[in-house]
Amino acid sequence: MQLTNSQRDNAAAIFASASANPDATAKAMQWAQRNAGQVIDPHTAVGLHASLALSADGTVPRGVPLVTLGTAHPAKFRDAVERAVGVRPGLPTRVGDLFGREERFVEISGDYEASRDFVLENAAGRTEPA
Repeated sequence: MQLTNSQRDNAAAIFASASANPDATAKAMQWAQRNAGQVIDPHTAVGLHASLALSADGTVPRGVPLVTLGTAHPAKFRDAVERAVGVRPGLPTRVGDLFGREERFVEISGDYEASRDFVLENAAGRTEPA
């Protein structure tokens, strides 16, 4: 995707960004546990790090609320979470047998139409997970 200078400038006026290396990610995970009592996954920690960094450097003005959403369960990244905060998260009860379940998948081509058709054929009207 190519942007004109004007499009880039307009986007920069309403969006801010930050990055997190592995050390910053681990520190954000530690911050969440220490300050919020939450064990979080590394992906969520990157978002938390960005929020904290953009607040600290003034990019986001003081008093402006920031929301960071959890993107995965910490158990998905057990080793990384344990290295960062010293806690090895377990799977939630509802999926405690997840690793013992039979893997099921369907191969479809990678184009938009095939993906759309698959979702429409398999998700419409469903009231319970497969």
